[in-house]
This record gives sequence, C-alpha cells and structure tokens, in this order.
Amino acid sequence: MKLLDLNRFPLTESSLVEASAGTGKTFSIALLYLRALAGIGRSPLPVESLLVVTFTVAATEELKGRIHQQLLDALAWFDQPPSPPGDSPLDQVCAGVALEQRAVTRARIAAGLRNLDQAAVMTIHSWAIQALKQHPLSGLAPVNSELVASHWSLQQRLIVDYWRHHFYGAPAHWAAQLVPLFAVPADLAAALRLPLQHPQMAILDDQPGMALEALFDRLAEQSSALDEKLERTRRRLALECDDFMDAVEAAAGNANHGRLTMLAPKKLAATLLDWRAWITGGGAPPESLLGLLSRGWIGKKNTPEFEHWALPPLIEWHHACASFESGALPMARAQLLGHARRWVLERTDQALRQNPSTSFDQVLRQLSQMIAEPDSTLPGALAAQYPLALIDEFQDTDPTQWGMFKRIYHQRPGAALVLIGDPKQAIYSFRGADIHAYLDAKRLMGEQVYRMGVNYRSDPGLVDACNAVFEQPAGAFTVASADEVGVTYDPVAANRSESGLSGVGGMASMQWLVGSESGITKHVQEITLMSAQSVASMLGSRMMIGTPPRPIKPADVAVLVRKGSQANRMRKALAAVGVTSVYLSDRESLFAQPEALDILAWLKVAADPTDARVLKSALLSASIGLSWQELDALVFDITAWEGLREQVLVWSELAGDGDIQKMLGQVLSHFGVRERLLAVDRGARALANWMHLMEWAQASRQQLDSVGALIVEFERMMLDPGDTDIQRMESDQDVVRIVTVHKSKGLEYPVVVVPYLCVADVVGASDPAIVVRVDQQAVISVAGSTAQPELWQQADEARLQEDVRLLYVALTRARHLAVIGAVGLNKGMQKTALGAVLGVSDGASLDERLGQLSAFADVKVCYGPIDLPPGPQGGAVCTPASALQARFRLPKRRWIASFSSLGRRADADDQSHYSSVWDDEARGDTSDYDPCAPGIAGFARGPEAGTFLHDVLERAHGMGFARAVNERQWLGLMAEQRGFGDQLERLDGWLTQMLSAQFTGFGAAPLSLMAEPPAQSELEFLMAAGSLAIDTLDVFCQRHILPGLARPALSRGELNGYLKGYIDFVVEWEGRYWVLDWKSNYLGPDSQHYHRDAINQSILEHRYDVQYALYLVALHRHLSLRLADYHPGYHLGGAAYVFLRGLQGPEQGLHWCRGDLDWVGQLSELLS
Repeated sequence: MKLLDLNRFPLTESSLVEASAGTGKTFSIALLYLRALAGIGRSPLPVESLLVVTFTVAATEELKGRIHQQLLDALAWFDQPPSPPGDSPLDQVCAGVALEQRAVTRARIAAGLRNLDQAAVMTIHSWAIQALKQHPLSGLAPVNSELVASHWSLQQRLIVDYWRHHFYGAPAHWAAQLVPLFAVPADLAAALRLPLQHPQMAILDDQPGMALEALFDRLAEQSSALDEKLERTRRRLALECDDFMDAVEAAAGNANHGRLTMLAPKKLAATLLDWRAWITGGGAPPESLLGLLSRGWIGKKNTPEFEHWALPPLIEWHHACASFESGALPMARAQLLGHARRWVLERTDQALRQNPSTSFDQVLRQLSQMIAEPDSTLPGALAAQYPLALIDEFQDTDPTQWGMFKRIYHQRPGAALVLIGDPKQAIYSFRGADIHAYLDAKRLMGEQVYRMGVNYRSDPGLVDACNAVFEQPAGAFTVASADEVGVTYDPVAANRSESGLSGVGGMASMQWLVGSESGITKHVQEITLMSAQSVASMLGSRMMIGTPPRPIKPADVAVLVRKGSQANRMRKALAAVGVTSVYLSDRESLFAQPEALDILAWLKVAADPTDARVLKSALLSASIGLSWQELDALVFDITAWEGLREQVLVWSELAGDGDIQKMLGQVLSHFGVRERLLAVDRGARALANWMHLMEWAQASRQQLDSVGALIVEFERMMLDPGDTDIQRMESDQDVVRIVTVHKSKGLEYPVVVVPYLCVADVVGASDPAIVVRVDQQAVISVAGSTAQPELWQQADEARLQEDVRLLYVALTRARHLAVIGAVGLNKGMQKTALGAVLGVSDGASLDERLGQLSAFADVKVCYGPIDLPPGPQGGAVCTPASALQARFRLPKRRWIASFSSLGRRADADDQSHYSSVWDDEARGDTSDYDPCAPGIAGFARGPEAGTFLHDVLERAHGMGFARAVNERQWLGLMAEQRGFGDQLERLDGWLTQMLSAQFTGFGAAPLSLMAEPPAQSELEFLMAAGSLAIDTLDVFCQRHILPGLARPALSRGELNGYLKGYIDFVVEWEGRYWVLDWKSNYLGPDSQHYHRDAINQSILEHRYDVQYALYLVALHRHLSLRLADYHPGYHLGGAAYVFLRGLQGPEQGLHWCRGDLDWVGQLSELLS
C-alpha cells in the first residue's frame, strides 16, 4: 500500500484509502472535498455534484461541520498575502495553486460555502431515497411512503398468522413433528429474524418447491419407522424382563461407574425401576437408558463385556435416532424456515400495499435492483450526476451497497470512486456489514490502495504499545476464506512526541491488570473489582492529563464493555468503591426504560389531580423512592396528605398550561429525586433518562391539545419503543462513562479501561441461525452445530475475527492511558480476542508475551489493581455535580380541603378536645357499651364496623333495595369476608328494618327506600373555594345551624383552592333533593338513647353541622348547573343525618336540617 499524500492524491481515478484509528480520516475527507470543490488536482465540481456518503446521521453532521470549517480556513488562507507555505496539510494544498489561479480558486470556495446547504453530504439511505426520486424508472415506483427503520414488528405479527394459518387444524401427526422443530410461534420468530433481515441470502438445504404436506409426511414416516423399530425390541424384551433385569444387576458391578453413573450402587435400584417400567409399560425410554445407549457398555479394566441380545438393536436404534436428528430434522427445519420466510415476505408486501411504508433496507434493495438491470441507464445517470463520490466508513458496507457503487463507478470514464475506511474497525456484522465486501473492493482497486500512517489521537507511548500488540508476523487480523488480499496491520507513527500523562512518576501508557483466577466466572468477578479499584486509585491520585496538564476527572475515564450485563457489573463495582458512573447505551429506547413508567404515572396525576388512587400509584414509582413506612405515614397523616394534594393541584395547572417540563422538574425537586438518584447505583443514567423524557414530553405537549393527548402518545411510544429516533442523552455529570465498544467507535477518551477481553461469546448450539460463506457466497445455515459442525466452526472463527477488531477499536479509543484486564484462562483462551492477538493459550504463555511487550514498549504489567499515592484531595473520588438541583417555592397555602382536614389542621392546643370526638366510632365513652345488647345496639364498634355498615347500604343500593331484602345471601358472604360473620343475625334484622322504614319529614308521604326513589350513592364533589379564613366558616355555621349551642372550634387556617368530599346518599323525593348521611355513632345501649338532644350533641361534638353545610353547598351548586329552573327554596330539601343504631328511637335516628335554607346560597357565595 502507498502512503497517502493529501496534496497529490488522485481525484480522477477510483481508489481505496485505509485509515487506521486516530489518523485523521474526517479531516482528510474534508480536505479532499476542498480540493475537488476548488479544482485543485482535478476539474472543479460544485457542491451538488460532489457526493459524500457515510452510514449514520451523526457522522453526516460531523462531516458537514468539518467540511464547513475546512472551507472557512481555506478562504481565510487565500485572503492572506502570498507567503511561504507552512507545514499543515491545508497550507500544502493551498500553496499548490498557481498565483494566477488563486482568485478563481477563492471564488469557487466562496461559492461552495454559500451553497453548502445544497451539498450532497448524506447517509447511504438518504442517497438511495434521493436517487429513487430523481431517477424513477418504469415499473419501479419512487419512495413516496412512510419511511420506517424496519418492518420487524409487522413481520412478528405475520409469523403468528403463519402459525395459525398452517398449523391450527392441521393433521394430528404434524404436531408431533413440529414440536422438535419449533415448539411455539416465538421459537419460529427467533429463527426467522436473521433470514428476514437478509432475504437475498439463501437458506442452506431449503427446497422452495416443497409443500408442507410432503415435508411433514416424510418426517412422520421416518419417525414412525424409528418408533416401530424400538417397539419391536421392547415387546420382545418384555417377555423376558426379569431375566434382563437380573443380568443388568449382575453386570452392574463391572461397569465403569465414572462413565455409566446410572449403574453406580447408589443409583442402580432407581435405574432398574425406571427400565422395568418402560419395558413393561412402553412410552418414552428413560434418560438413564438413553445415556447407556449413547455410550455403549463401558466396563472396568479386565472385566468381561456385558452381553445381551437386546443391547445391539437398542444401540442401533439410538444411532438411527441421532442420524435422524442431525440429518432429516435440520433439513426439515431449513425447509420449513424457507417456506415461512417466503410466506411472511409475500404477506409483508401485501400489507405494505394497503398501508404503505418502506424500510431502510427495502430502499437499498430497490435501488440495487434498478441499478443491476442489464439495460439500466441509472448507473450512468448517477455517475454523471456525481462524477466524484467519497464513501466514508466503507468497512461497514455490505454486498448490496458495494455492488451498487461498483456498477456505477467501475470502469466509468470521467467518474471516480474514493472509498475510505479501516477494515480493522469492521465490527458491525450484526447490522449486515460484510468484511468480504470491503476485501472485494480492495481487490478491485489493485495498486490504487493507500494508507494513512500518522496517529493524531494518542500519546507516542500508547501508539508504540498498540503497534507492539497488533504487529505480528502471523498477522493479528486474519479473515477466513480470504485470498492474498486480506486485512493487514501497518504500524502508525505518533504525531506528537510528548506524553499527555503526568503527575504520577512516568506512568506507562498501557497498563495490563493480570488476575490470578483462571476460571472464567471467578476471573470476571476478580477483574471487575481490580478495574474498579484502579479507577478509584487514579481519580484519587495526583494524575494529570492533557496539555496543559490538569487533574484527572471522572468524566475523563471510559470503561468499555460488550453488553449490558458487563456494564451493570462494572457499575456496581465502581459504586462499591465510591465512584459514580453512567452507562451510555444507544441500543435501548428511552421509552423502554423504567423511568418512562414513572413519568407516565405523574402525567396521569397532572391529568386528574383529584384521583387519590392515581396519585398513590405515582408515589409508588421507583424514582420517588418512598419506603412503605414513608408512604404509609404520608397517606395517613392528613396534614401531610392534604399538603401534597395542594401541590398536585399546582402541578396540574402547570401541565394544563403546557409547561410539562417545569411541572416534572418540580416533582423531582419536591421529592429530592435528583439528590437521591445521584447517590445510588444507576442514578446518573436514571436522571439523564428523566431529563431527556421531560424534553420529549415538553416538545410533544406543544403539538397536542391536552395532557390526556400527551398520555396517549406517551403510551404509544412505550408500546412500540423502537418507533422513535430519539438518541439517548449523554449525562453532563462529571461521572465515569461506561460505554459499549460499538458505541465508542469514532469517539476518544483520555483514559480507557477495557476489563473483559478474556470473555468470549462463542457461537454455539443456542444460535438459531448463522451467516456463513459457501463457495464465496454468504448464506444462512439453520441446521445447528450438531448437523453442520464445520459451518458453525466457520461462524465462530468469523466471530473471533470480529472480536479481534473490537479489541483494536477499544484500545485505540485512548488518548493518554489504556488499562486492560487479562488472565491466562485454564480453557478457551484461544477463543478469546486477547488469546488470538497475543498468540497465547494459558497463563504461562501470557506472562511471557506481556513480559516481551513491557521490555520494548511503554507497557507495565500489574498483578493486582493500579495503586497510586493519593493526591492532595486525600483520595476523594467523584461526587455528583449539583447543577441540576433546582429549587422552587409553591404558591402560599393553595390546597384541597375536606371536612376532615378542617379539624386536623388545627394547632395542637386547639385539638385537645376536638380530636378526641372528631371521627365516627373512633373514640368516645365505651363504659355503657354492651356487646350482648339486642339488635344493632350490640353490633361491633370502631371505624371498621362503621365502614362496614356504610358499605352494606351502598351495596344494597347498587343491587336495588327491594332485591337486597329478598336475596340476602350476599349479606352473609359480605359479613364473613369482613370478619362480622358471627353477627349476621343482628345485621339481617337491622337491614330489614332500615330498608322497610317509613321515614317521615321528607314530604307529604314518608320516604321509603324500598320504593327505589332516584338516588346516588357516594356522590363525589370537588368545588372551588376562594380565600376564606376557616374561623369565618366556623362563625357562619354557629350562627345558622343550632345557634346558641356549644361546639368545638374549627382550626385556625385558611381555605384557598378546593373543597372535596363524598356524600353518602343524595335522594330525590317529591321533587326535592336531600342529603342523607349514614352515621354509625354509638350513643347508648338502646334506641331510647337516640333522642333529639343526644343526637344534636353528637352532631355538634363531631362538627357534622359543618359537614352537612358543605354538603348542601355542593348539592346547591350541582343542582344549579343541572336544573334549568332550579330554585333552592323549592328544589333543595335539606339534610337528614341517619343514626343507624337509633332507627327505633323517638326521632327514627334522624337529625334534620331543613326549612329556611337561604343561608346555603350565602355560604356558597362566601366560599366563592
């Protein structure tokens, strides 16, 4: 390969540039763009004709920014007076322009800057879409439908339809053959995902013309033959079962019990019992017998062979079964998957014709088909439109993409294709990238292959160390099935001579942490702890990084992992040593995170602030972090609960006004969520999720009509979390980053820690499908590792090759220091990237190889964690930043009040008497209570008993009072469930009396509940209450209700917000509306104690006068809105409080508030 010279690189012929990590690839592309635009080394091209393609939106934006800056710098260069050129690449390029051409060149650059918004710098998919729209051909429609990432969610549903369509109602013998292939639709979906992602790849052993009937009939025939063969042997053996059992028992002592454990003395009896049961009864052979048949008889040394006529045919049957499972079944699996793939793809096309949408892969395939047509004019048109194409990150290409560019530009006069990439960083095979496509391009370019040989990222010691690791005679980057054109490692030189690491006594740029545990499980535990301790030591030391030097910060450290489980393990270890970290992964949608559920709960609170159940659900969310004790204390502390309800009302108003972000921010602040999260494991990530979801909710709320609509949209995003292009927000906290190696590509960090290089995810039997190469073509194998071990071995070799490339990506992310975990595993070392790169297989060879590295490179080997002297901060590690700790103050005393809160908000001195008599049945004199008293008088006391009587009446009303009396089984069941089963007799009598009572005083005719008058149980109200002193309300009630009688004072407070409550029963009788409230208060051992004075005294002691005053105001406001001709003097009947234990008393247990009710309107105005 030739060394790239940016000043002389040919822009008129196709070529390939290999850009190793840190060699300034993006800068070089921008400089080549400048040359092409300005006409330096080729005829000038306008921005519309100069194509730059990359593979991600983020990379596209970065390229646009670099190109813009490069053009600005060039314009500034040409604006300066002529002078001797400097050493920078830009100086060299611009200085090559002749003096008489500089004005023209400057004008071209200025024009390019003006038109840069029209530049053809785009992703591969954007380019394909544009090509389809600008060059439509007959029979292939342009992209005019919704563009989606993939159709996998649709295809999952179609897979279930396939299962239902083909297997529901199928012949019975199909099920027996289907289960070994795919037991449930989910198994089929898992196996189909890879084939559906690559519909252009053939499935090995698939036979497109075979019908399912033939497939299952063939399997059934083969399976039946095996079953019959076994059954013949079993029936014959059953005739001499005892002799066979005796023979096995006699020979068991000579068996090798290490290999045939089922014949060991402790297991022999159970084994013989299982065998006898099968021989005499049939069915499936026991596992112990199958184990013997798979191994054959294995005897101890110098012991006679066990001989019995049944053993050879049974072993022969077992081998036939093994052949069936490794031959016929895998072939049937491939054929069934092929059939299912064709069916699903056909139905996908049908569904998309009805609801058009196009996936990214479909766009590329459609354009590829158009370009590949023999008589297509599209390749020539695209080459004419873009005479020069620069393809960035070309190592991430696939055969489809490379095939398009090859057909457009190969041997096309006047057009040039420049491919820029690094095959050592080809790590996206799971997305369809194919290293062989890159190698094919490299082979096609012949001598026109260049390399970039200077590293501008890393310190010289680290560059030398990486060269030493990867520069091997055998080659670290082998690729199976490649010819002489492969992936090579060429050493790079450092751009600078000084190290950016200081303050710790010449610390080596590459640190190897070598553990002592050679078993993989214990090694992972050990290296995790060693890595965490090393990070804590560095953060607490005098280490300085950068130029000029500055103290190391937590955000300077990146821990690179392969998967989420490793990240979680690492985060816990870092937290244990006092280091806060955040896991930055872009593989999971924000809406799949637990914080999404928490925010949804609070949005529902904002939509309905009066629903206590919704609020309690939100309080249970993990982010709030309340313990059960704290939640219980909050709910049952009326003052605290009502205070929270005040704030919820304010939050609801914020949300209703569209300020969702402020509302959720106040929730975080009120409960101290920020501080709590930043002090716990995963807290920084959780807080970042909150912030990003808050931003999304705020932006979405501006486009929607209400909070309810926002909730619907939020739930839709949660149901389909992949249906979003939101990028995960990286935390701006000063914390250690934990990043996947895949996401770290293209990034750099001052310090990189790579703990898990000895962990390998080997391709095995659990993989339902793999991509392999057969005859230089990529195909899919679904047969399994047993049926096709050579293909599974090939797939694992490809996995190892990519793991080596991942190792290269990981180590080259570091600017100043790389910390690497290692150990000599007792087995499987050669299957790890580290073992492959260093050429080691055990601990001894690892020590030797690391010793060689440390002898001539800037490498240090540590047999334990890095241990540096603490710095002046005394070894302190990172503490969470406080920038997010917002504060706010709620409007003063805005709250939702209830009747109960009017008393419990009083000061302690005012409550001494009041609190003792406030609740029904909760307190009071019990000296005359007699549980043996007849009727309801002897019924249990207490809040539970009172609530039960209320619930009985509510249930009776729901059933219909007449039916409730006639069908009383429900009462017994309800009493048993609530613990009052022993009092059913008195309850039954009371209910009959209550429902059949004729209550006088409601009108001309007595009120009878059995008459089923129009009524509503538990009528809820929430009504506005302006600023009103509670003692003013108290004075008003004392003046208008039972005036002159003493009663406890209400609290000293202020209403300002709302009043809420539930009215037990509102009934219409003779055109008038009444408030009925059930009271279970105990006033004495018989009904005679429920006289008027006693009832009035109880009303005033509990301040029920205030309660029914508020209830009447609520009913008054309700009727004024519902009745067009409402007049309180006619329609508002009043309130009747029914003391349930005094129905037979002189007052029928009734306390009345009726007559002149003009004061109700006055109180309503006062509350307004």
